[in-house]
Amino acid sequence: MVKQESVSVPLLMYLLVLTPYIIFGFMLQYLYKLEKSNCKCAVNKKQKLLKNSILLWLGINLFNLFTAFFNNTPLNFIRILLSFVNVAVFLYLTYVFFDYNNELNKNNCKCSENTRKTVFKYYLYLTYTMIALNLLFYIFYLSIVRTAAGKAGNNVVKVNL
Repeated sequence: MVKQESVSVPLLMYLLVLTPYIIFGFMLQYLYKLEKSNCKCAVNKKQKLLKNSILLWLGINLFNLFTAFFNNTPLNFIRILLSFVNVAVFLYLTYVFFDYNNELNKNNCKCSENTRKTVFKYYLYLTYTMIALNLLFYIFYLSIVRTAAGKAGNNVVKVNL
């Protein structure tokens, strides 16, 4: 009987951590290939802005990833600051991507169609769906805790001492 080996938990964790880097890397590669091709309708300011935004996002995240192993207070402060900048860059990057994608669709730019762009679009949809579900979960959780805390407060018996 052949023993089937299971994938270890740390390997899955590494894959989950690396997934955004892989997807953003593929999108960056797609944008560089567009520049080298003769696709005139796809190379514009928004394409360059999207490319630079992805590079900034990757740089911030790689810095945070590699400095996570150091326990240095000033470095931790910089990482926290960069995390807020990272959220702003991600929101801006999303706006630029969808604006760029809509422009390509409006101009009927057939030479820019690629599965990498589609995967990136659905990755952004999935990310925002997960954020929305997390927010709904936290609201639901807080309402349960608040309700339970209110009921527990009513059950306290006061005794005159």
